[in-house]
Amino acid sequence: MFKQYFGIITLYFCVGLNLAQINTFTVISATDIKTLGNSIQGKKNEGLIYHMLDSLTTKPQSLQIAVGADGKFYRSFIKNNALYFTKSSDGGKTWLSNNIVIDSIPKNKTNPLAKANQFVYTVCNKSMNRIYVCWSDAKNGIKNNDVYLTYSDDGGTTWLDRILVTYYPNHKQQFMPRFAIDHATGYLYFMYCSQRNFAKGNLTDVYLAVSRDNGKTFIEHKLNEAAFEWKTNLSLEKYFSLLVKDGSIYPIWMQTDPKKKLIIYSTVLNDAILKNSMFTDRIVLDKNITHVYSAKTQVNFNENPGPYTAYLYKASDPTFEVLVSPPNSIKAGARSISLNFEELKLPKGTYVLMVYNNLGANYVWIQEE
Repeated sequence: MFKQYFGIITLYFCVGLNLAQINTFTVISATDIKTLGNSIQGKKNEGLIYHMLDSLTTKPQSLQIAVGADGKFYRSFIKNNALYFTKSSDGGKTWLSNNIVIDSIPKNKTNPLAKANQFVYTVCNKSMNRIYVCWSDAKNGIKNNDVYLTYSDDGGTTWLDRILVTYYPNHKQQFMPRFAIDHATGYLYFMYCSQRNFAKGNLTDVYLAVSRDNGKTFIEHKLNEAAFEWKTNLSLEKYFSLLVKDGSIYPIWMQTDPKKKLIIYSTVLNDAILKNSMFTDRIVLDKNITHVYSAKTQVNFNENPGPYTAYLYKASDPTFEVLVSPPNSIKAGARSISLNFEELKLPKGTYVLMVYNNLGANYVWIQEE
């Protein structure tokens, strides 16, 4: 078994798409879900996107089945606080009598994202006979849902320990994944919601992550131009879909505009666009020097970010969060933020300084030595 006995160093990179390249467009908008469904049904013959939207309307998030190189069917599901795997050798007529437990799922009845996280995605890399499963849960607490990946190389008998896809050191909500594979390249694509760019509240962005090395590393791309407020009563998961077909990547998501109108967005991407996408940090911190813990530590800005909020986090402790400074305007010419660890009464250690403004977030490590 390989489940417990080797580690994978998972690296994470984040870039932003050049909006001129991705050609994001509004598919359709309406004041409520019912009106959206009726409008989509009338347009389903107008192209692939509307076809996909109509299928989501008819049977949203239908049970996903992956097919292996040997023709076997694979699927995964969550039940009774466990993530299960099962398979069929007769085209789906019969399945395992004893389903295989992949992992435990925390029992968090009060998790506000439980509904958004109810679906599990299974794909198969036929060329290497590997089965992947992707899901989201609140292993690290209901305020810190994350997206995870695991895989099996022996037909589902044993599984690798969960890999964290949505690593970000401020431990914000990242949830509701959709998962697909490009069978021509083996590249893995993950689409999910993320609240990592905001210190408080329910403002949410939509991200697409790609792994080109079979799940060892992930490069993230933010898809939406304007953040939206997540509302659990709006069923935003109803139109949240990811399709990879013939080298094209089709993300679809639904969000609300400032007037609370429901809007479905989609874009057509390919791997060349993702590789060439440009990104500029909205908050640029000085990462060219090593920031070391001291009684008073200074972190420099390469650019003035304007009104900001700064927090300290610990990457290994999802419950740790300390406000460094309340929102305030940096005066013209200001290029730094000072951390008084004595005043904050924080012991020597390794911390993450996260700086937020209304454009996003960025961070630097403050090392113990």
